[in-house]
Amino acid sequence: MLSSIVQHHKSYRSNAWYHSPAKSLVNRDLKGRIVRNQSTKKLNGKQSVALDPVQDPSTNRIHNASKKEARNILSFTTHDQYTRGSLDRDQLTENPLETFNSWMRSAVEADVKEPENVCLSTSTIDGIVSSRMVLLRKLDEKGFVFFTNYDSRKGKEMSENPRASMCFHWKEMERQIRVVGMVEKVTKEESEEYFQTRPLLSRIGAWASPQSQTIEGREVLEENVEQIKKKFGVDDLKMK
Repeated sequence: MLSSIVQHHKSYRSNAWYHSPAKSLVNRDLKGRIVRNQSTKKLNGKQSVALDPVQDPSTNRIHNASKKEARNILSFTTHDQYTRGSLDRDQLTENPLETFNSWMRSAVEADVKEPENVCLSTSTIDGIVSSRMVLLRKLDEKGFVFFTNYDSRKGKEMSENPRASMCFHWKEMERQIRVVGMVEKVTKEESEEYFQTRPLLSRIGAWASPQSQTIEGREVLEENVEQIKKKFGVDDLKMK
């Protein structure tokens, strides 16, 4: 139930325009504004973008739009300016894991809430990406260690496509860190050692929950929990 991501440097550049399923375009500008309801046309073989008249991009205000039309428009025009702190080259070490270790200590000292929370992104072989929050459990010389169920969606995706990325976001410090690299399983002994550190109810939940699978209802989980408790001789008093 354990995987680790090995640190790997790589940067990417993405286009500013994305095609939506409705064949319109979604524009993300530097201020985080999302402009919808756009149409395209061809001019001299090149594609141009035209906004629907219901929105003025310079003000993000809706003109002559019905309530129904207004509900289809989503825009974000303000955000924090992120003026806290700075990053200079001399603050970085040759080993990125050492730099991360130092930053994590600073996050703990700054009382960042659960700095070990990280967004883990995996992908199928076909390039369908999925993301979810997991907990970083350890950082060693090989990379970042976290735990997951091998039968979960992320477990299956990492099995068939052993590449992933992680993104830490520490809002209180106005800092985010991206990790990209290969994924590999740690040893069975490490996995079992960690599992025994989990609270009893958490371990029972891991046994009872068929991750990433459709179930008929909550009563299925509750019945699974009762069966696991009976199997291992656990009563309610031990769980308190």
